[in-house]
Amino acid sequence: MRLHWIGLAWVAIAGIPVSPSQVESYRISDTRIIVDAQEHWARWSRPEHALDIVDGQVRPHYFRQVYSILAEDRASFMRPIVKPAIRGADRTIRTVVRKQVLDRDGTLKLEEERIGRYLSRDFDRFPGNATRIVLGADEEVFTITDTTMNGDTEVTLTLLNERTGARTQRTFETKAKEQFPAYEYFVRPGISRVGSNVETAANILDGDRSTYWEPDLADTSDNWW
Repeated sequence: MRLHWIGLAWVAIAGIPVSPSQVESYRISDTRIIVDAQEHWARWSRPEHALDIVDGQVRPHYFRQVYSILAEDRASFMRPIVKPAIRGADRTIRTVVRKQVLDRDGTLKLEEERIGRYLSRDFDRFPGNATRIVLGADEEVFTITDTTMNGDTEVTLTLLNERTGARTQRTFETKAKEQFPAYEYFVRPGISRVGSNVETAANILDGDRSTYWEPDLADTSDNWW
């Protein structure tokens, strides 16, 4: 901008004619070149996202100083991750979300895996995300709502049919291979894991100074996190 102004001043002093579009971006008063009107500034090049023109004045654009990515539009801040490889009930990942993958023809993309391994990695590991299994020649989709181990080799699944809403139970060998939906995994901001007092963990991020989190003293000290 400084070079532009110097150039205008030199043009005015030299008496060289200027184009109407140039004149409309400023006004000349005696020996001064003045830019003080809305229509003047409107003809200047500027970073539109960083400057506003208000009542003939150029002002920095106001950006929020505080933006809560936890409370507002968390989907905008999610990033893709590889499928988590987790084991054990204390390894639940609260910030991981996922969506089912579709093939090019719009049908559900499926993966085959041993039931025992799939449940160990998936069931109740992703809060807010159902664990599903696909069964039968018609490839009916069922949500697994509960599991019961029958020794080390069998597991009974409580199933909810996604199409009909019917509930049934079926027993499988843990080493049996079945089909499961393929997923894409994402991580979002927030608390990923909690060792103790899970119910109040969200209090540390709610912006309320009257709420708090503390470990349950009945838990072992290894879980006070």
